[in-house]
Amino acid sequence: MTNTAVNMEKKYRIFISYRGESQGEGNTIGKKFAGKLYDYLISDPFFEEKYGNVYFSPEEEIAENYKMTIPRVMEHVECFVIPLNKTFFSDFRRQGKHSITYMEITEALKNPYMHFVVVELESFDKQAELEKIRNINLCFKKDADRLIHCKLIKYDKNNEQKTVQLVGEQLIKNNYRIRSVKEFMKAPNVRLEFKRDTESLTDYPFYERMYDVKKVMLMNFAATSFLVGSSVARVYNSGRYFTKGFQSRLLSGDVQIEAVLTNPYSAAAIDAELYKMYPSGMSVDRSEIIIRNLNKFYDLKKVDTLGTQMNVYLTDIALPYGMMITEHENPENNHMKIDLYAPLPGEDKYRPSFYLMENNPETKELYSFFKFNFFRIAQENSYMYQGHPDVSWLSDKRIIHRAQITKDVLPHTRDAFSLCIQNKATIEVDLIVLKDHKIVVGRKEQLAEWMGCREGEVSNMTWLELREKIESKGYISARQIMFLNEFLDYIHGRIPVLLEVKSDDYEETSKQNVGLVNRLVEIVQKYIRQHISINSSGRIAIHSANSCILKMIRKKNCMIPIGQISLDFSKGRYSGVPSEVKKHHKEKKYFDDVIPDFMTYAIEDVENEEIEAECKKHGIPLIGWTVKDKNMQQYAERFCNNIIIEGAESYI
Repeated sequence: MTNTAVNMEKKYRIFISYRGESQGEGNTIGKKFAGKLYDYLISDPFFEEKYGNVYFSPEEEIAENYKMTIPRVMEHVECFVIPLNKTFFSDFRRQGKHSITYMEITEALKNPYMHFVVVELESFDKQAELEKIRNINLCFKKDADRLIHCKLIKYDKNNEQKTVQLVGEQLIKNNYRIRSVKEFMKAPNVRLEFKRDTESLTDYPFYERMYDVKKVMLMNFAATSFLVGSSVARVYNSGRYFTKGFQSRLLSGDVQIEAVLTNPYSAAAIDAELYKMYPSGMSVDRSEIIIRNLNKFYDLKKVDTLGTQMNVYLTDIALPYGMMITEHENPENNHMKIDLYAPLPGEDKYRPSFYLMENNPETKELYSFFKFNFFRIAQENSYMYQGHPDVSWLSDKRIIHRAQITKDVLPHTRDAFSLCIQNKATIEVDLIVLKDHKIVVGRKEQLAEWMGCREGEVSNMTWLELREKIESKGYISARQIMFLNEFLDYIHGRIPVLLEVKSDDYEETSKQNVGLVNRLVEIVQKYIRQHISINSSGRIAIHSANSCILKMIRKKNCMIPIGQISLDFSKGRYSGVPSEVKKHHKEKKYFDDVIPDFMTYAIEDVENEEIEAECKKHGIPLIGWTVKDKNMQQYAERFCNNIIIEGAESYI
């Protein structure tokens, strides 16, 4: 833990030291124990209410700026934790005032009410105990008794967690108490207010509303903000500690989540973005809010464990309100909060909002109605989100390689696209990036041939230069070549499209990849919203052999279908591919880090690599590439859900 300048603004109640490291490797057990204690305290969903802010003595051994901040850090500290071994005080006499630990303790002793908690990490025999007392007396003189006679907890090496819990009990605030919901829920039972009032941290404290919760039912993304972050409601900024603890309980199976959310690519989502969502202080466009929140749900599902109980449903219904229903260990706390969607409210905080308690006889029927409505939408008008977007359409029709349905037209050209549209064919096309960052539909080899230049020159041209060279060569008209936006405008949702991204850059943080992925996601997301959201046409997906690109796309938008292209690299093909990339493919690590929605695999390798079984195991379709004749097609159909084919006119 490193304490930053921002952290220094906090008022710290607990200080955890760990040093005494001058001899050999030092207080190694103490360091580990201090770290585990810190993690234990901040993992509590209510740690700020229960313990206050916790300061973990910085790891830097010598830090002059830290020495200067010790008085500021210690100003509000009430509890000082010392993980003690036999060498903890050994350097004080030698280093004196230059010892950071000495400075920490000296500053702490200036507070007459400081509560010291010492964890004895090893047994002290009589001689060691006397040596400890002698060192303390020499260093701290009149204040020595406060350290010698402070609270002492014996470390149990066979049950370290028990020791951590015992220390935690010593650090709890004296006035710490969680009230039941009915204690602070105002009468009457239905209280219609503005959202700003029902989310008041004083009148309706969120951490108390969620105490002992065992099941949460959420309707609409606005109700999910406490779980996925402050993308919609800034009120949850102060609850990051709660979010961390809640997610820990969720992943361990202690809390069950049921969520009904608006399909990001539905007309309902567009309606919400245009007329119903007015969060304040947003750093992103409103059109990104829903997909950002769903990305967080995807992240939770990605780290899913056997204990997790989380079901997410996506619906095309324009949900009229956001709702959170909570069920608790103590059923007296069961309640729901409902935020109504008033169109054009100006600011999100002015939406009408109210609470209902389940056990209040006056509103029991109303409570039952809202709860029944939640389950009806989930079961009858939604589909379960499994962490993958819909890719069933990829198995409907044969996929035309490079959009060349017949040899009579050149691949990746306007004429080829037009013919595929006439035949209602699903097509696969390649993408390359030019010097001016334009994404062009085509292959370097093909474009180089049409321009009469070397393949390596293509990426160093601008879009304008490329068109001029093609036109001057005269092999084809430059009008036949399209950049991605132009291509998708031309397709206009009339046929399904599979885009292949080619990139030899395998770094997620590289400027080239970041720029490519940002532009690609922006273009494809706009296309999906334009066509799928309105008329359910225009299916589109992206695949690539570059796992890095796919992971970056998934992080940006979990609803864009992505596919991993792979093959058996042991056969000596593609010699320019880095060895670590080949190893990644050989060990099929992409199933764990990319988590593809479908696989595209070299047909000649599908049987030997047993990739069919792997795809079935992960519940994703397998697409074979590339079929060039009828015999190969019959072979591929034994293993694959679909195939990418060349010269398809004769056997499509």
